[in-house]
Amino acid sequence: MTTLIEQLAAAKGIASEYVDAWGHPAQVSEESKAAMLGAMGYRVDDEAALTEQLEQEHRQHWLRALDPVMVVRSGEPITLEVRLPIEFVNDALSWQLKLEQGGLLSGQLTPIDGELVGVAEFEEMECQAYRVALAVQPELGYHDLILLEEGNDEPLASMRLIVAPKACYKQPPIANGRKVWGPSVQLYCLRSRHNWGIGDFSDLGQLVEKMAAWGAHFVGLNPIHALYPANPESASPYSPSSRRWLNVAYIDVEAVPEFLANARLKAEVANPAFQQHLSELRAKGNVDYTGVIETKLGMLRQVFDQASLSAERQAAFDAFVAAGGDSLQQQAAFDALQAHFYAKGENAWGWPVWPEPFRDYHNPEVAAWMAEHRQDVNFYLYLQFLADEQLARADARAKAAGMVMGIYRDLAVGVS
Repeated sequence: MTTLIEQLAAAKGIASEYVDAWGHPAQVSEESKAAMLGAMGYRVDDEAALTEQLEQEHRQHWLRALDPVMVVRSGEPITLEVRLPIEFVNDALSWQLKLEQGGLLSGQLTPIDGELVGVAEFEEMECQAYRVALAVQPELGYHDLILLEEGNDEPLASMRLIVAPKACYKQPPIANGRKVWGPSVQLYCLRSRHNWGIGDFSDLGQLVEKMAAWGAHFVGLNPIHALYPANPESASPYSPSSRRWLNVAYIDVEAVPEFLANARLKAEVANPAFQQHLSELRAKGNVDYTGVIETKLGMLRQVFDQASLSAERQAAFDAFVAAGGDSLQQQAAFDALQAHFYAKGENAWGWPVWPEPFRDYHNPEVAAWMAEHRQDVNFYLYLQFLADEQLARADARAKAAGMVMGIYRDLAVGVS
């Protein structure tokens, strides 16, 4: 059993050793390997069952003509391993590569023309594996490859072909050896005389210009992903609700065009009592997330409800929402629903504790709720639009100031 677990762990890419935090070599115990394999669905507590699982997996591998997925680096040759019963290896097969960008490449291959790299025998048949090169170099992307037999419209096999860059993107001056420096900052820590108790995108724009003047070529940011506007104290940048969308707490209310066009709300913000409240938020040693979010969202909701978007602004907003697609609608629906359940006095920290019909975005009850509360959902779409617009403006200021890199963003490892 020990040997079986060791072999399976190696086959599944589980490391046997590593260097620990103190720089010492360390071994991965068999118990740890067994626990990981168990979590992957293997019967590590039953040798006979595990042996049967492995035999079944081996058989499925050989009965699948192509691997489910293959990753190649840009510019590398594309070499497939094609596995077929021996009576089919002389047949000419057609292949089609549907590109992520929309094009279609096609050609033919005969497995036996390639290099024989493996043989497997089962009771009723023999299979052979051949390594076959495709004379094609697709661009970066997630592409779909299918193999077809002559006279059969049903694919013999399919594969996701991922073409990835050889390395992270480097700006040409850096790729050519230029050394650059810059600060790494937590955006929420920036202080200014005009923000509302948390660093915002306008502060960021000011920071990049000041740093560029001192010779810096980048400003690094902590994750600025979407959090939970209805649950402000859930504020860790590393536990976001989404890594695609932005933290709306960083919006500078006083830079929003619809706010600037609203004389009544501008007067409300200029009122001494409101200014005193903002001074108190700014003066705190730690960010008062609840105070900041409630103040910003309270004002932004009035801005949104009273806004009359110009044709140009409406077109920009509509284009942003269309480009965001289903992902953006889900984010806005989540934020609106969470606010709705909290307002009813419920513990609504996340969808697992919401009423059952609302736990899946695709349920008809969610669609009905969104239709009934369209203004609430649109408000959160609008907040993402503003955040995206203001971050883009800060980045443009960095580029205009001559920064080689500009703003770079930390990415949280996962979502909460």
